[in-house]
Amino acid sequence: MAQWLRLKNAQAVPTSGIPTVHMAELAETMAQLIGSGHRVVQFCGRREEKDNSVMVTAVLADDAAARLLICQANPRASYSYDAISTRVPGMSLFERELWEQTGIVPNGHPDLRPLRIRPTVTDVSCDVDIGPVHGSATEPHRLRFQCHGQEVYHVDLDFGYQHRGVEALFKQGRVMNKAHLAESVVGDSAVAHAWAYAMAMESLSGTHISMRAEIIRAIALELQRIAMHLSSLAGISASIGFSPGVANYDRLRSEVFDILLMLCGNRHGRGLIRPGGVLFDVDETLREHIMASMERLHRDTEAINAYLLDSPGVLSHLQGSAAIGTELAWKAGIVGVAAKASGLPIDCRADQPFGIYRKDKVVARLLTQCDTYARVKVRALEIDDSIALVRKWLSYGFMVGDVMAAEALPAADRIVVSMVEGWRGAVCHMVTTTSNSEVEHYKVVDTSFYNWGAVALAMRGTSVTDFPLCTRGFDLSPCGVDL
Repeated sequence: MAQWLRLKNAQAVPTSGIPTVHMAELAETMAQLIGSGHRVVQFCGRREEKDNSVMVTAVLADDAAARLLICQANPRASYSYDAISTRVPGMSLFERELWEQTGIVPNGHPDLRPLRIRPTVTDVSCDVDIGPVHGSATEPHRLRFQCHGQEVYHVDLDFGYQHRGVEALFKQGRVMNKAHLAESVVGDSAVAHAWAYAMAMESLSGTHISMRAEIIRAIALELQRIAMHLSSLAGISASIGFSPGVANYDRLRSEVFDILLMLCGNRHGRGLIRPGGVLFDVDETLREHIMASMERLHRDTEAINAYLLDSPGVLSHLQGSAAIGTELAWKAGIVGVAAKASGLPIDCRADQPFGIYRKDKVVARLLTQCDTYARVKVRALEIDDSIALVRKWLSYGFMVGDVMAAEALPAADRIVVSMVEGWRGAVCHMVTTTSNSEVEHYKVVDTSFYNWGAVALAMRGTSVTDFPLCTRGFDLSPCGVDL
């Protein structure tokens, strides 16, 4: 079995230290490691113009040991190998993207076609098209249901209509000034992506930030988690006609957004996190305001959550809806809320700890119902946990230290993999630098990339009319794939 380099989350290492093996050996070893309990974090290629080869980099997470494993292969662009997704369904999107971008063919792939825009298929008559632009979607994407009557056989997903080119933009200009770009990867996860970017830059440049800055970052992350979980619960309530939930969750979400606005001037936390720390501090007045707000929020969410989860009408909609079992969820490679609702304790704050989470451990909320009800319950439980964490950190005193450290340049010939647990689940940034300390390759994987395949699996055998509730339960972002 190929040797893999072992490293921690956000630990920069020399690129020369990454083992390079044959592509077939890399694919076979990945399948074996995933089968033994590891999960895929990154699988991508960057083209070497000098000889028409491709450097394929694979990163796996060993959550039991809180470490990452990295290995690479250097095949020519026309190379082919036996598809990993025949044994590991969760590799499907990764292999399709690799083929689409580099021409390396995964032989035997069960669904080999471009990941993003492709010609419209017209040879199947029993289908229902939605999108790419429609009233219930915030970003353009196309859904094609293959059905027999109302029963769904499969959901086909198309992305990439905006051709955003986010990853390429990280390579243009000065990489230390790209926080605003990281914040725009997925707007409702601005804090998570900005933190993943900043952590990667800090590791590459050897910058150490204060505990005060770490805690302010974590407070912002947990506030965004609370706000967006409340937003999801409001959307689910709307999908089933539960008007008390819509009104109350929307009101509470706005109150949390207002706290982020007071903290940094933006309701989604933009402009707060930069390499070296944070641009805004928490003074005593703001600390007392947040503490009082968290106390009210805990009381109000406890009441509306109990009303939601104890209502027979609500339960009749949620229980058994869009279920995806534990084994299938693992094979699909899903993370975050959806994984925890299907019995998989996958949470970067616990498994690949970063920042203040290295000190204050988080225990992943875990349910085994595997359906939309479980996804709702996980969100409700995580809101309580986030409130408790914010109150705990704000009661520290407040901690000492500068909120920003002196800026330094990234080191040459290094690679770093940085993971942060956003409100949906893990986001991952991987950066490789050249001998001139410039960015050679910047790769982003959002939670939605890991989880969109699970939506198609959860819909199989259900009715087309169940789709709005199913998508609300997962609450993914199309723009998280259009990078």
